[in-house]
Amino acid sequence: MNSNARRYDISGVELLTNDSYLAVDYPVNKSYTYTGYAVGYGIDGNNVESTLNCKPEKLSTIKLNVEHTFYRTMTSKKGADWQNQIDTAYFSVHQDFFKDESVLQRIKAEWFEYKTKPIVVTCNNEFYEKAFAFIGKNIGNYVHTGLGLYENKDYDKKILEYGLIADKATMNAGSVSYYNIAWNTNDRIQASSTFWTCLYYLLKCENIENYDPYADKIDEFENKLYKYILEYRKYDKGRLPIKGGNISADLFEDDIDDNRKVDNEAGKIQNGYSYYEFDGDYDVTKLYSWSSTNPSFWDNLKEFGLWDTIFGNIPDEEIITLKPIEIFDYNDIKLGDAELIKKYYINAKDLDNFKEYARKAQLRSENVVLFRFATSDYYVTEAEITKTPYSVPILDETYIAQQSVFFNFDIIQLTFKQGDVYTVIPVVSSPIDIVDDPTPPINIKPDNPITDWFKKVLTWILIIVAGVFLIKIIVWIANAIPKKQKVVIKTDSNGNSKRKRRWKHRE
Repeated sequence: MNSNARRYDISGVELLTNDSYLAVDYPVNKSYTYTGYAVGYGIDGNNVESTLNCKPEKLSTIKLNVEHTFYRTMTSKKGADWQNQIDTAYFSVHQDFFKDESVLQRIKAEWFEYKTKPIVVTCNNEFYEKAFAFIGKNIGNYVHTGLGLYENKDYDKKILEYGLIADKATMNAGSVSYYNIAWNTNDRIQASSTFWTCLYYLLKCENIENYDPYADKIDEFENKLYKYILEYRKYDKGRLPIKGGNISADLFEDDIDDNRKVDNEAGKIQNGYSYYEFDGDYDVTKLYSWSSTNPSFWDNLKEFGLWDTIFGNIPDEEIITLKPIEIFDYNDIKLGDAELIKKYYINAKDLDNFKEYARKAQLRSENVVLFRFATSDYYVTEAEITKTPYSVPILDETYIAQQSVFFNFDIIQLTFKQGDVYTVIPVVSSPIDIVDDPTPPINIKPDNPITDWFKKVLTWILIIVAGVFLIKIIVWIANAIPKKQKVVIKTDSNGNSKRKRRWKHRE
């Protein structure tokens, strides 16, 4: 307050208009230096005349047009239902900033981070139509009553209304774990042990295997999940402190994953408002695949099931060493799509947009920067739908996922390093919402009753053969034990001797 001068650097002003979910950052690019005081202010607060003076000067800023892509590995060290997710914001900066061996060393950004509750994606129309009416409705606590049936103790009688349960179970021999989602047609609900009491997300797609998360672009909404979150209007747990309070806290877990949390001199990443200054040298991340853990046969059997383990259908991936800041090499535009995706971790559906973005940036003499600001755990597992009572389960039409999302992602400043000199440049950049659509499990297979029946029969044949083989081994071991012969001589009524052999195990 009482310094000789006060300086305010204003790179831009973000304005949020009515009925809009994202602000627009309008450039100001000015530095304002104030001296003196207005009437009534100053050291003694009794200035009778204003001595306040403002000297504006131009402020160097960088205006960014930020885009986003994401990439998910095939596996994770956490097991079969997990994948590593890489979220990348990319933008272009004029090549003049990279002259004389100057490098982009740090990027500071802020955002609001949350972890979704389980998301159900289905292409089963009957299930979708029946379940959607009960989204966000707590159907009570169910107690096991035997024979795979559940009873709701919140009522005096068994459930007469629609009910929904999702639980983790184990399929028949030769398959892996899955979620069971069941609803009642009469007065019963069928499931196993643990389950949800409320379903918050339900997305519909025409075909799970060919699901294009960017197919439905409506107004400013990027994808189905993003649109779903923005339009959800139940607030049992309250509202998130973003988007004018329109985002329901019901849709998100109470906290983010522990491995996402950071609190140090570079910033703080937590549930809710987060900020961090990423350094190109210090924030390098290693993403471990399942194969990098050197799993045993039994580890693979437990996670991926008998068939994938026997026939080697488990993806073999290397460890990824991920740099937070990478400059795109324009020579790589000539690479094949698969090579480009693998090298820069770009979603296949975003590849054409990225290449077009890079071509335009090259014509403007700008470098494209890939900013990997988040690596998180993506959980996805195949689900089974069951309509009870006495209904055949419907497989391979539904899956369940959980992921991290990032609202109001905003790049604040860039720091360039030239030798030992660091230059911080403010950024003018409109914030974006980053909500990746869920993608199906990598090992989801088309529903084939003949194949499933064949696998079950073959599994039992293998079990029987293994049992017979085991019995033969036991018999062989028993016969291989050394024995001694004992001769017993008896006489008959005429005094003639009888020779009888008895076998006795050697002690």
